[in-house]
Amino acid sequence: MPRRYSTWVLHDVICRTWLVRHFARTALVVVPIFVLYMVLMPSSLGVRLLTGLTFGGAIFMFSLVIIQVDTDRRAVQAGYGASLPARIRSH
Repeated sequence: MPRRYSTWVLHDVICRTWLVRHFARTALVVVPIFVLYMVLMPSSLGVRLLTGLTFGGAIFMFSLVIIQVDTDRRAVQAGYGASLPARIRSH
């Protein structure tokens, strides 16, 4: 992203809804893949649901595990310090 959006990136990782925004970005990747899997996989509906939901749940769990690292990475790419979002959110 261009530097002119760096203040928006900082706002995005420290605002009140930063958790929702993080999981919304994850959902934008997971949901289309899940839908394609459900439509294209040649097996029973139960097997597709079980494997698709397990896969999607694992991705969301991984997203939860790396949430701090991801927000710090986004802040660093925007030109801020790595621990700045966590410090601002704690105040």
